[in-house]
Amino acid sequence: MLHLHDITKPFTPILFTDDCIEFLIRLYPNGKFSQYLKSIKIGDIIHIRGPYGNFKYESNSFQTIIMFSMGSGITAVYHIAKSIVENELEETKIHLIGGFKNILQIPLKKELQILSDYWNFKCTLHISQMQNVCNIHGINIKSGRLDKKSIFEILKNKIANTTLILICGTSQFNNYVEQWIKCMNYKHIYVFK
Repeated sequence: MLHLHDITKPFTPILFTDDCIEFLIRLYPNGKFSQYLKSIKIGDIIHIRGPYGNFKYESNSFQTIIMFSMGSGITAVYHIAKSIVENELEETKIHLIGGFKNILQIPLKKELQILSDYWNFKCTLHISQMQNVCNIHGINIKSGRLDKKSIFEILKNKIANTTLILICGTSQFNNYVEQWIKCMNYKHIYVFK
């Protein structure tokens, strides 16, 4: 939770260590919190509380991790994917699937491209408002929404008891995706709320 002046907002760090924390924050032209952030200077104080959550991953505990994210929910799963693929002893395969309105709203494009150079990382992004065919090196771009049909296609050939599913997006997205996946008899599901 970041607190600046009279506003507190939740954000997911994309990196944090004992002495450093990084956030990916979209600045909105008419957003009150965005305007505060745009005006801060080096040395100004932003109060931080957290991080929160209890997700823990044990190395090589699953053959596959499928990460479903919507919008800014990608920041929570990105850090996990990065830490797994950069671990030389890790053999788990990761497929990160994200949903966005348009290409311009995709955060971490360069970072996802870098991860796609690893043998055990795959990225697919569904773009709901795509007018022209677009390619981003290392990233599979699909036109259309990330919906029940596309999720079923991704999961239909996976082995449920060796696959971990991570979900992070809006509350509505999280609920729908979790319900769809449970109907497919997947038991290892973690939803970031």
